[in-house]
Amino acid sequence: MEKQLKSDIEVEVTFKGVPMELLPDFRFDFYTELHKNRTYVCSKEGAKLTNCTVDEREIGVKTNTVVKCMLERHRFKTGRLCVLAYIKWLDEDYKDGVRDDVYRERLDLIIRN
Repeated sequence: MEKQLKSDIEVEVTFKGVPMELLPDFRFDFYTELHKNRTYVCSKEGAKLTNCTVDEREIGVKTNTVVKCMLERHRFKTGRLCVLAYIKWLDEDYKDGVRDDVYRERLDLIIRN
């Protein structure tokens, strides 16, 4: 898919099998490939949401939580949209009580002039 450079962008992230009350803190840094210095942040820290909404959806017997990141007036350069995701799962097996997961993903969206 392609979008024009001045378009607002929505990206949904589904936490499968995770009810809203167990949604971990996260930070998603969006950028276009080759332009990592210009990012747009979508995050959750405690109850504070930045540039996103959270919705719970039941699918069969599973409960999923969907995060909708809204990239508005993002000022990206042209290129493929990418995201660097930092997720902080509560986990007592770790000394600090948190398992940090970091993912880098190239999305199927090209930003064009």
